[in-house]
Amino acid sequence: MGKLILSSILIATVAAPVAGARAPTPRRGLGRALLALLLFDVVWVALLTLVYATHYKPELW
Repeated sequence: MGKLILSSILIATVAAPVAGARAPTPRRGLGRALLALLLFDVVWVALLTLVYATHYKPELW
């Protein structure tokens, strides 16, 4: 689960600007990229605090 969380951050930082670059104007592309990153951050923090914090069982030594 930890690797999935870390790799999702890397994928989102690449995918959001790529998706924003498809916009016809640079201003709209930047807005879309920033909005996508903001939405990703909100969902990521919600999943991290609600799902990961309650279902994660650390391995015992």
